Amino acid sequence: MKSENKLSLALGGGSAFGFAHAGLLKTLSEKNIKISELSACSMGAIIAGLMAKFDSGDKVFDFVINISKKDIFNFFNFRFDNYSLFSEKKVRKFFSDCIGDMKIGEASFELKIIASDCDKNLVIFDKNVKIVDAIMASAALPGLLPAQNGLYDGGFNTIVPVNVLTQNNFKIASNVYYIPSKKAWWLNFSILKQFIRTRKESSAADFVFEYNFQNGGMLNFFNIKKYAENGYEQSKRILEGEEWKI
Repeated sequence: MKSENKLSLALGGGSAFGFAHAGLLKTLSEKNIKISELSACSMGAIIAGLMAKFDSGDKVFDFVINISKKDIFNFFNFRFDNYSLFSEKKVRKFFSDCIGDMKIGEASFELKIIASDCDKNLVIFDKNVKIVDAIMASAALPGLLPAQNGLYDGGFNTIVPVNVLTQNNFKIASNVYYIPSKKAWWLNFSILKQFIRTRKESSAADFVFEYNFQNGGMLNFFNIKKYAENGYEQSKRILEGEEWKI
C-alpha cells in the first residue's frame, strides 16, 4: 500500500469497543506512520482527544490500558440525574485532569471532532473550542451521558467520519462495530443495521481497519484494556504485508 499524500485517519464510534482505536494508534506509532489529520466521533473522539494531548500512539495506549476498573466504577451516576448511566461531572473531571484546557487548534495535526445537533446535522468543532468540551458533546449519548449545550453523539450523523477528511489525502477508516453473530439474529437487528452503515461509510476510505468483536460486550467498560490490546493485535495483523509510504 503506497501513497505520496498525507495521511488522514477517521476514528468511529462503538462505545467500549472504541478503545481498540488506542491499539491502532500504537501500531501506527511503531510503524513510524505519521497522522496529519484526524477526525473522530463518540468514543473515537475521546481517543482522538488523548492523541492530541500526548501526540504519541504509544502514550495513548499506555494511558488507556491503565484506566482502572475503579476509575470506571467512579464514573457511574448513582443518583441517575439527567437519566444518564454516567455522571457528566465525573467523566468531565477525569478527562480534564488529563487534557486540561487544551484547544482543538493546539493539536500537532488537524483535529476534527464531530457532534450532532438536535436535527442530527453535522457539527465540526472550531479550533478555539476546548478538546474536553468537544469530546463530551461528541460522546453524549442518551442514557449514557447527557447532551452538551444541545449537542449529541456525532454518531447520529456519521459513525465513521471519513466524509470530513481532506479529499486528496490518503484516508484510513477505523471501524470498531462488531460483526453480529448469526445466532439469534433477530436480537441483533439494530446492531446489524449499524454494522452495515459503518461499512458503507468506511468504504469511502482508501484503507479500512475493521475489528472483529464476535462476543459483543459493547457496553462493558470494565473490559477496556482487553479491547485496546485486541485493537493492537488485530491492527498489527491487518498491516502485515502492507508496504506504507506516507
